Amino acid sequence: MDYKITTRAFDKTDSVFFKSMLQLIHNQLTEKWVYAENAPIIIVDLEQPEGIEFWISKPRDTFLIAYARQNFYRAEWFLQKPLRIQPLLQLLNSLAMLQPAQLLQVATVQPPATSPPPATVKSAPTTSSSVQPPAGVSLPPVPSVFTKAMQYADAAAKKSWLDNKLEYFEPSLYLLGMLQETIAKNQPRRFSCLGASPLYVLPSENRCYSTVLKQQLDPLQKTLYNSYTKNIQVTDLTEVALAEEVKHHHLRPYPIDTALWLAALNCSHGRLLLGQTPDVNIRLRHWPNFIMLPHDTTHVGLSAFMLKNSANLVTIAQKTHTTLENVVDFFNACKVIQLTIEEQAVELHLLKKQIAEPKRRTLRDILNRLLR
Repeated sequence: MDYKITTRAFDKTDSVFFKSMLQLIHNQLTEKWVYAENAPIIIVDLEQPEGIEFWISKPRDTFLIAYARQNFYRAEWFLQKPLRIQPLLQLLNSLAMLQPAQLLQVATVQPPATSPPPATVKSAPTTSSSVQPPAGVSLPPVPSVFTKAMQYADAAAKKSWLDNKLEYFEPSLYLLGMLQETIAKNQPRRFSCLGASPLYVLPSENRCYSTVLKQQLDPLQKTLYNSYTKNIQVTDLTEVALAEEVKHHHLRPYPIDTALWLAALNCSHGRLLLGQTPDVNIRLRHWPNFIMLPHDTTHVGLSAFMLKNSANLVTIAQKTHTTLENVVDFFNACKVIQLTIEEQAVELHLLKKQIAEPKRRTLRDILNRLLR
């Protein structure tokens, strides 16, 4: 089967590079990919006004892939800038694993009414909609609330904005909630989504089974860990059946905390867990087990600071020179695997100590002698 792909809102340099890379990796692709102007699979530059407007309009019979420096728009399929051969190769091979119908589903999506339009667009539709995006369709652009928060200069302004405008993260809408329910019920289960390798969970042994998890998840692995519950297939298994399937697929065992950690990191999108207040002081109980927890250098720096210091989220972001969005994602992941200690902020007041007059004169004399 030949797959046709095109780009939208790319600048001239990126457009030339993309076409050249597509030819360069031709022999490494599992399926044949060709560039065509009117292709149904479209990589959209979301750092260009034209690209954002096209993304919002979501034409029929198209499958959109986000292209930007960071995935602030929560796209299920994402290619990071700048263009590089290996990420593009992984993306196209992962897409080729999907069923053709999943690539060409007809859907109309609208941005939530509560989300402001991106700053680079002069006017964008803000119609309300309760329709959830169907499986295989990229999510509409929802600018991160914490990206806006970081534009404030001082901590007081940030805290005020967090208190008034915060959008919370509800785990039950994502894989994280399904994992927590599975653990609570002590039920062995298989989770699968959009052709990704399945995830097996065995609560009785505090284990999960997966393909090898590298520090950077591949696109199909990300698809499972950041999907809505409605897009995830769940199958109850016996322990014997689970063991047979794990052996058949040659999957690797991990602590169940690994799955919880990844689900929280990939679903939070800079939003605090529902019910979590933003102004408490936070520190870590102990150093995260990064051997079993996929991470990046940002997480190492945050761990080093939070292990020795107790501070609120805004202060942590300032002291570690990290975006508030990344701090919140890291905090959520640590919290769900019980790595955090939360302390109420305490205001210290200096008390005026009453000193007897004889002692006061003695202290004054000592001070005067020291100053001579």
